[in-house]
Amino acid sequence: MARPFKIFLYCVGGFFALVVLAAIALPLIFNPNDYKDEAAVAAKDATGRELKINGDIELSLFPWLGAKVADVSLANAEGFGPEPFARIARVDLRVRLKPLLFDKRVEVGKILVDGLALNLQKDASGKNNWSDLADHKGETKKEEPAPAEGKPLAFSIGGIDISNASFHYTDKQTGAAYKVDQLSIETGPVELGKPLDVAIAFLVNSAQPPLESEVKLVFTALADTDKKVYELKDLKLDSTTKGASVPGGSQKASVRAGVRYDGAAGTLAMSDAVLEAAGLKVNATLNGQNLAGDALKLTGKLASNIFNPKDVARSFGIELPPTADASALTSASFAADIGGDNQNARLEKLQLKLDQTTAAGSLAIVNFADPLITFALKADRFDADRYLAPESKDKAAESGASNRDFKNTQLPVEALDKVNAKGTIELASLKLKNLQMSNIRVTLDAPKGKVKTEEMTATLYGGQVKQTARITPAGGASAKPKYDLTMGLNGVNSAPLQNDLIGKNYLSGLASFTLNVSSGGATVGDVLRALSGAVATNLKDGAVEGFNLDATLASAKALYGGQPLPPSGAPQRTEFRDLKGSGKIENGVLDTDTLNVQGSWYQLGGDGKVDLFEQTVNYVLYPTVTGGSDKYKELQGTKIPVSVTGTWADPKIKVELEDVLKGRVKQELKQQEDKLKEKATEKLGDFFRKKLGPQPAPAPTETPPAEPAQTPQ
Repeated sequence: MARPFKIFLYCVGGFFALVVLAAIALPLIFNPNDYKDEAAVAAKDATGRELKINGDIELSLFPWLGAKVADVSLANAEGFGPEPFARIARVDLRVRLKPLLFDKRVEVGKILVDGLALNLQKDASGKNNWSDLADHKGETKKEEPAPAEGKPLAFSIGGIDISNASFHYTDKQTGAAYKVDQLSIETGPVELGKPLDVAIAFLVNSAQPPLESEVKLVFTALADTDKKVYELKDLKLDSTTKGASVPGGSQKASVRAGVRYDGAAGTLAMSDAVLEAAGLKVNATLNGQNLAGDALKLTGKLASNIFNPKDVARSFGIELPPTADASALTSASFAADIGGDNQNARLEKLQLKLDQTTAAGSLAIVNFADPLITFALKADRFDADRYLAPESKDKAAESGASNRDFKNTQLPVEALDKVNAKGTIELASLKLKNLQMSNIRVTLDAPKGKVKTEEMTATLYGGQVKQTARITPAGGASAKPKYDLTMGLNGVNSAPLQNDLIGKNYLSGLASFTLNVSSGGATVGDVLRALSGAVATNLKDGAVEGFNLDATLASAKALYGGQPLPPSGAPQRTEFRDLKGSGKIENGVLDTDTLNVQGSWYQLGGDGKVDLFEQTVNYVLYPTVTGGSDKYKELQGTKIPVSVTGTWADPKIKVELEDVLKGRVKQELKQQEDKLKEKATEKLGDFFRKKLGPQPAPAPTETPPAEPAQTPQ
């Protein structure tokens, strides 16, 4: 046994000695650099491009069968300049010899690629410099040979190390230019069925817009090709983008996630995903089913941190307008369940928080091809006044400028026409311009390119309000869109409403109100000028505030009668039992048809106009004393003009009593004159009768004889 064993050892030792000898001798006998020209000819035949190997080619045989090549370049396509299409500074590839010979296992060492550069271009005609490589000689793709039966060779790579790589892309058609520089890709050992660690880093530059991003990406990949399961674990993506066109000059973003795709089951799972950017952090999970079929189904969750909207906007170079409350727009968050399929996406169990407002509901996009937005939201409260612009010190100038700006505001006609939405919004309470509303429900039905309808109901100062608005797009005989508005108020306490809305109270009482108007135009001012329709109102048991008819008449009467003015401590209000009014609106001007106010001792009518565009009033009220006040017996039944003129914000009220009193004085003087004349005539007659004495009675007048009656024949 000893002798055969020794022979075996001699044979094995001799084989290894021959291998070592070949590894030493072959590089000395065989010089691969002598075959550069043959390699260039083969490359020319295969690609139509010139291949240059400017550096040395080094070979090794044992224990690694490998090759090193330096400074290799491939020429550019014709017409794209002298710059090489591709260049590699160094390539190092090795295969372990012993496992290859004895174990049928391919063990590739770490693949090293240094200084890879690709120059991709597209000229003004749209032609590029890479398509000819695949189309050279018009060769068709050869069918791959059937894999050999039997157990495949085991295969592994010690790793991949690509460093100092770059890719440049220019498009003369669009002016786009991108550069990826300092690209590095490094992996751990590569072996089928085992995890693969990957780290990628690069700089990307853009000419339009000018920016530079530094990107780092790491993950662990796992692939089971037999089961078609592919997985990315511990994915981490970090980027920093800088440039003059970048909001804020610099932006950072990061993504953390884990992704698993099962090709056989057609499922996708993304877990523990986190997106962070500009102070906003979003956690997400996503699951997909039937990815390869027509019945795709997506489910998941979204949730954000509590972030500052002002800071987020500022980080993107957007400065939000100042707010009346400096603490507004400083706290927000959102959360939702995600759902979707091939044609639709939806957010369910939606939770939105903005400062002190909390809302819940759902939002969906139906039919991606022609998207319809549907929504149903409920919120607890919203104070809109906090988000309005701060009040200016010069309120008068601001009011005038604001009014002009408001009238010149362009209506988004085209944008409104493209809106395709349907849904409801419910709000427990709302404060807007100090106006308090509750139990608000808004219903929107706005199909794209068709009539859009919005309906609103709410509780308003003890009463109810209902409003319907319609927008009819331009078309047919109408060159402009048409706006229709109907509004009704019932049982509203008007005094607190006016106080909260405009800071003044002109009319108190329990009010009912109807408005039905139509208009059209491109700006708010145009709409006001073209406004036409009808309005009617009714108030019960109220008062005209800021004006005391009784005190005003008493003062005027004393003034024109030469009497001292009465004390002025009476409240400035004129009470009434019932107020009814109606009118028509034509071209933005309200002209009243009827105004009837019934008080305890007076009746009031009126006539005039209210300009809705200029926001002015020119009106004359006619109170008439009807009884119940002995102070104005001489004025009972007389209409006393009261003029109301000026702007809505500062109306001027004047009682035109002078002419009435002058008329009364003239009438009394004439009556006294008539009485004096009557008495003078009577006394003069008495005087003459006494002086002349009794007079004889006048002689009787003779009566002519009557004619005899005729007898009928």
